[in-house]
Amino acid sequence: MLLTLGWAQTSPVVTEKITVPWAVTDWEPYYILEGANAKSGRVDRLRRVLEDHLKGYQLTDVSGGYAKNNGAVEAG
Repeated sequence: MLLTLGWAQTSPVVTEKITVPWAVTDWEPYYILEGANAKSGRVDRLRRVLEDHLKGYQLTDVSGGYAKNNGAVEAG
């Protein structure tokens, strides 16, 4: 009887992933966007771990631009 009840229950089917905006900027050693070491920064590696374990989520790149903008302000 209990086995039959287990078969009657259905699992929810996830059809869409939840989109999470992920700020990306060219700021070594945290983010490396170009060159031989591209995608090997500290936060790049963290992102891969999150993507591997959060199957219901889609991380979408959003340009942060912090490092470049910050450098322009410091230069005067």
